[in-house]
Amino acid sequence: MKVAIIGAGYSAHHHLRAWSSNGVRVEAVVDINESRAKEFAHKYNIRSWYTSVDEMIKEFKPDIASICTPPQTHRDIATRLINEDVNVFIEKPLATNYSHALEIIEKARSKNIKIWVVMNYLFSPWMIEARRILRSGVLGDIVRADVLFYAPQAVILEGGGWLRDLPGDAFGEILPHPIYLLQGVIGRLELIDVSLKKFSQSSWMKYDELIAFFKGESGYGRILASYNSSNFDIYVIVEASKSTLIVNPIGKTFVILDKSWRFLRNITQYIPYISTALKIFIGRLSKDPLKQQIRYFIEHIRNNKPLEPNIDLIMNQYQIYEEIISKYEV
Repeated sequence: MKVAIIGAGYSAHHHLRAWSSNGVRVEAVVDINESRAKEFAHKYNIRSWYTSVDEMIKEFKPDIASICTPPQTHRDIATRLINEDVNVFIEKPLATNYSHALEIIEKARSKNIKIWVVMNYLFSPWMIEARRILRSGVLGDIVRADVLFYAPQAVILEGGGWLRDLPGDAFGEILPHPIYLLQGVIGRLELIDVSLKKFSQSSWMKYDELIAFFKGESGYGRILASYNSSNFDIYVIVEASKSTLIVNPIGKTFVILDKSWRFLRNITQYIPYISTALKIFIGRLSKDPLKQQIRYFIEHIRNNKPLEPNIDLIMNQYQIYEEIISKYEV
């Protein structure tokens, strides 16, 4: 399989390593900045580099392209590649609005081209195991789920860079993460309400605290996204009829708490954390979530293995994304 990376910025390095660790060689890189494209190619011993997708297509047509450019460019680049029968793996957000996301997906469907979007935290070993346990039914029926997403305040106290050009400002960049994590627990979402506040001294963020409430297929849910933290962190808290699960997709904690207040019963509930760490150690689970997601995408292309989340759920993800952003923009 021949892979090209479009955009040689920060995320491109992670994509390169994830493809390589799955035994797939990246053979081309594209970036409008010629020196950056050339430097990236030399660093990773990539045989070809280009300054435009059109230039690349004339000489080299990949089987798959990893799109790592800013979100505002995704629609044009993705549809151009899909027209050339290239499968695409796209950084989140898929697009800056639902209509552009739908256009990309419908174009891929019409050409029978494989497409997927980066949802890396959903494929962390901790979330893979958490979802497996939830689906087993041992915790009982899901009642509600909360996703807490903390981002450093320093991000919004500085200039903001390309984040300022997104709808929803910095929230436009991070919102896909908590949305797909919540979908991963309670399924397709219906937005109920959004609350927005501002506490920081950021000169360009209209709001820096966001709480959204949802009805899901398997219970109710809430997303709290904050740009008033000192560090980056994520927690997924799932209340089920028998127990409560708390998991940090980055790997800080993974615990199942009994409904009772019995200390000894709860102190033993870190077994899932130990079990997951052991699976990582022996190689049954990858510590790199992007590597794991790309592995699934490769299997989908080669063997038509179903994607999860599938395209319909991704469409729901970006419908919710736009609905929340529209509240921010009012």
